[in-house]
Amino acid sequence: MKNKNIYFGLLALACVSLMSMAKPGRAQSFLLDMPVGTVIHSMLNPAQMNSVGGGVWVLMDGRSVEGSAYESITKQSRIPDARGLFLRAQNSGRSRSFGNPDGDMRPGATQGDQVGVHTHPISMHPGLFAFVAPGLGVGANSGKTVAFNQISASVGEAGGNETRPRAMTLYVYIKINES
Repeated sequence: MKNKNIYFGLLALACVSLMSMAKPGRAQSFLLDMPVGTVIHSMLNPAQMNSVGGGVWVLMDGRSVEGSAYESITKQSRIPDARGLFLRAQNSGRSRSFGNPDGDMRPGATQGDQVGVHTHPISMHPGLFAFVAPGLGVGANSGKTVAFNQISASVGEAGGNETRPRAMTLYVYIKINES
């Protein structure tokens, strides 16, 4: 699955790269022919995208798009804010066990950070554990060996400030008007 995702990601990047190398006007024509509401990733910054995209593509940054074809079609006056987020395909009826465990969310909905349920097993030798506890108890019990068969342990903290797959940063644009 990991290799398949990398393959499709590279394929999408190759398509964008081929578009930018096409004959003048070809990439622009391709961008203008896409329907309103289409979302694309691009290496082009907003000024460059405005130049080749005919001014109908905007950074998906949560801005108001009142009066746009996007608002007319979706009845939403703001576009979703995709900055810094990983995009996830809509389940469209796919099983929660294989797709999004939160089910069919509406396009543009966001999910907060989450780390899946997991364990950190600790291997121990079976049997009775003992240690000498100097100063434990008073009088005759001081310095005795204390035996027990149950222990408690914790696993130390590790990692960064988020859980994420390997990632590449790209601009995310949405088409809000016809050409």
